[in-house]
Amino acid sequence: MKVGVIGCGYWGSKLVKEFYDIVGKDNLIACDLSEQRLVQVKEKFGVETTKNISEAIKKADALAVATPVFSHYTIARKVLKAGKHAFVEKPIAKSYSQSLKLVGLASQKNVKLMVDSTFIYSAAIRKAKELIDCGEIGAPKFVTSRRLNLGLYQADKTNVIWDLAPHDIAIIAHLLEDFPNEVSAFGTATVIKDVADNAHMILKFPKGQQASIHMSWLHPFKVRETIVVGSEKMLVYNLDKDPQIEVHDKGVILKNSEPQTAADLEYKHSAIYPHLVSGALPDMCKHFLECIKENKTPTTDGVYGAKIVKVLENADKSLHRNGKTMQINY
Repeated sequence: MKVGVIGCGYWGSKLVKEFYDIVGKDNLIACDLSEQRLVQVKEKFGVETTKNISEAIKKADALAVATPVFSHYTIARKVLKAGKHAFVEKPIAKSYSQSLKLVGLASQKNVKLMVDSTFIYSAAIRKAKELIDCGEIGAPKFVTSRRLNLGLYQADKTNVIWDLAPHDIAIIAHLLEDFPNEVSAFGTATVIKDVADNAHMILKFPKGQQASIHMSWLHPFKVRETIVVGSEKMLVYNLDKDPQIEVHDKGVILKNSEPQTAADLEYKHSAIYPHLVSGALPDMCKHFLECIKENKTPTTDGVYGAKIVKVLENADKSLHRNGKTMQINY
């Protein structure tokens, strides 16, 4: 099977490396409009390169699309129309309607459509899901997530919600096994007019759970953290710590079944249980190729990606309507 990577920038170059490790240089073609990037890829991996998207699509059996967000739909559509399997960087498209068109086209052509949702394939998130599913923290009650750093502002004026929230929406939906039915968002455009660079999002789920996400390009240091508060314990996922997964045996103990004031409560401060994990990107790339070879539905398939776009669309509407709560109908 020959794999093509369209777009060899920051993320695309990483995909080139991973697919190179899996299929080898003779089964890989890299495509980019920048001659400089192609020279770098050629020198590093020795793979075939081209500036022509149509040529890459013609020569490959499966293609990864790692271009700017505004071009995802157009390029992915070309890939699918050619009857080739598509792996698309998140978000899969700029609108829910475009996303559904890609899903329909993939079904029509009987090819795989997968969304690049790296963290879902990481050992850390797999461990977090395992711990939640086995009841280690009790019933999940709410989730808080933070994704903060200094930059990076996007050349196409994509705001911070579209840039960063797909990660956290995907993680939360995966851990709770559900997508939100309500969203509200508010934020500020501090540096570039009308481009929100600091935002907060509230997600509400059908079973009554709630999640909050804070994302920012204006933070002095990198924070990538998700906390799931359960009825018994609390799970902490911190991508920038070792270990990345910890279970905190902490919480509030009720002195009686119907507490009225703080005097009816006491606090539990028990042990912290670390869980050592590693890996993500290689497993995601392998999963894409395995789904093609074994005719399986990807964990993060086109429908999954479309739902994330639906959440983003409604969050963006809420952002421009002063935080109005938006109902989400998939």
